[in-house]
Amino acid sequence: MKQESYGNPVANIAEKLFLPVGRNLSQLDEYFSLKGVIFESVREGRLCFFMKSVRGKRTAMFVMVSVVATLAVGGYFIYTTISDNEKLVAEYRKELSEHYDRELKLQTEGVVSSLNGIYAR
Repeated sequence: MKQESYGNPVANIAEKLFLPVGRNLSQLDEYFSLKGVIFESVREGRLCFFMKSVRGKRTAMFVMVSVVATLAVGGYFIYTTISDNEKLVAEYRKELSEHYDRELKLQTEGVVSSLNGIYAR
Protein backbone atom coordinates (compact mmCIF):
# COMPACT_ATOMS: atom_id res chain seq x y z
CA MET A 1 0.00 0.00 0.00
CA LYS A 2 1.60 3.23 -1.21
CA GLN A 3 1.04 6.33 0.92
CA GLU A 4 0.47 9.78 -0.55
CA SER A 5 3.29 12.24 -0.08
CA TYR A 6 3.37 16.01 -0.28
CA GLY A 7 6.27 17.99 -1.62
CA ASN A 8 6.76 20.36 1.30
CA PRO A 9 9.04 19.54 4.26
CA VAL A 10 6.37 20.07 6.92
CA ALA A 11 4.18 17.41 5.34
CA ASN A 12 7.18 15.09 5.11
CA ILE A 13 7.88 15.53 8.84
CA ALA A 14 4.20 14.97 9.62
CA GLU A 15 4.28 11.89 7.42
CA LYS A 16 7.26 10.52 9.36
CA LEU A 17 5.58 11.25 12.70
CA PHE A 18 2.07 9.97 11.97
CA LEU A 19 2.49 7.20 9.43
CA PRO A 20 4.45 4.74 11.62
CA VAL A 21 1.51 4.48 14.00
CA GLY A 22 -0.92 3.49 11.26
CA ARG A 23 -2.25 6.85 10.16
CA ASN A 24 -2.28 8.03 6.57
CA LEU A 25 -2.07 11.56 5.25
CA SER A 26 -5.81 11.81 4.57
CA GLN A 27 -6.49 11.12 8.27
CA LEU A 28 -3.93 13.79 9.15
CA ASP A 29 -5.68 16.27 6.84
CA GLU A 30 -9.04 15.41 8.43
CA TYR A 31 -7.59 15.99 11.91
CA PHE A 32 -6.19 19.42 11.08
CA SER A 33 -9.33 20.50 9.18
CA LEU A 34 -11.49 19.45 12.16
CA LYS A 35 -9.18 21.38 14.48
CA GLY A 36 -9.63 24.46 12.24
CA VAL A 37 -13.42 24.09 12.32
CA ILE A 38 -13.40 23.94 16.13
CA PHE A 39 -11.22 27.05 16.46
CA GLU A 40 -13.38 28.88 13.92
CA SER A 41 -16.56 27.90 15.83
CA VAL A 42 -15.09 29.18 19.09
CA ARG A 43 -14.04 32.42 17.42
CA GLU A 44 -17.54 32.95 16.03
CA GLY A 45 -19.20 32.04 19.33
CA ARG A 46 -21.06 28.95 18.15
CA LEU A 47 -19.52 26.69 20.81
CA CYS A 48 -20.28 29.18 23.58
CA PHE A 49 -24.01 29.12 22.96
CA PHE A 50 -24.79 29.10 26.69
CA MET A 51 -23.13 32.50 27.11
CA LYS A 52 -25.82 34.22 25.00
CA SER A 53 -28.43 34.41 27.78
CA VAL A 54 -28.30 35.74 31.32
CA ARG A 55 -29.10 32.27 32.63
CA GLY A 56 -26.13 30.81 30.75
CA LYS A 57 -23.83 33.54 31.98
CA ARG A 58 -24.95 32.99 35.57
CA THR A 59 -24.48 29.24 35.23
CA ALA A 60 -20.99 29.73 33.83
CA MET A 61 -20.19 32.17 36.65
CA PHE A 62 -21.40 29.73 39.32
CA VAL A 63 -19.40 26.92 37.75
CA MET A 64 -16.26 29.07 37.72
CA VAL A 65 -16.81 30.19 41.32
CA SER A 66 -17.32 26.56 42.34
CA VAL A 67 -14.13 25.47 40.59
CA VAL A 68 -12.10 28.29 42.17
CA ALA A 69 -13.54 27.59 45.63
CA THR A 70 -12.86 23.87 45.27
CA LEU A 71 -9.27 24.54 44.22
CA ALA A 72 -8.79 26.99 47.11
CA VAL A 73 -10.17 24.61 49.74
CA GLY A 74 -8.23 21.70 48.27
CA GLY A 75 -5.05 23.74 48.24
CA TYR A 76 -5.60 24.76 51.86
CA PHE A 77 -6.13 21.17 52.96
CA ILE A 78 -3.03 20.01 51.10
CA TYR A 79 -0.99 22.81 52.68
CA THR A 80 -2.22 22.01 56.20
CA THR A 81 -1.58 18.30 55.67
CA ILE A 82 1.99 18.98 54.58
CA SER A 83 2.67 21.39 57.46
CA ASP A 84 1.16 18.97 60.01
CA ASN A 85 3.28 16.19 58.56
CA GLU A 86 6.42 18.31 58.91
CA LYS A 87 5.55 19.07 62.55
CA LEU A 88 5.00 15.37 63.28
CA VAL A 89 8.31 14.46 61.67
CA ALA A 90 10.13 17.09 63.76
CA GLU A 91 8.45 15.80 66.94
CA TYR A 92 9.32 12.20 66.05
CA ARG A 93 12.97 13.13 65.45
CA LYS A 94 13.09 14.91 68.81
CA GLU A 95 11.62 11.88 70.64
CA LEU A 96 13.95 9.54 68.78
CA SER A 97 16.97 11.65 69.74
CA GLU A 98 15.89 11.74 73.39
CA HIS A 99 15.36 7.96 73.40
CA TYR A 100 18.78 7.42 71.82
CA ASP A 101 20.46 9.66 74.41
CA ARG A 102 18.66 7.89 77.28
CA GLU A 103 19.64 4.42 75.99
CA LEU A 104 23.23 5.53 75.50
CA LYS A 105 23.33 6.90 79.06
CA LEU A 106 21.85 3.68 80.53
CA GLN A 107 24.28 1.47 78.65
CA THR A 108 27.23 3.63 79.66
CA GLU A 109 26.16 3.50 83.32
CA GLY A 110 25.81 -0.29 83.06
CA VAL A 111 29.32 -0.68 81.63
CA VAL A 112 30.80 1.69 84.25
CA SER A 113 29.15 -0.22 87.11
CA SER A 114 30.37 -3.55 85.67
CA LEU A 115 33.91 -2.21 85.41
CA ASN A 116 33.71 -0.85 88.98
CA GLY A 117 32.62 -4.30 90.15
CA ILE A 118 35.54 -5.94 88.34
CA TYR A 119 38.07 -3.50 89.80
CA ALA A 120 36.62 -3.83 93.30
CA ARG A 121 37.51 -7.53 93.47
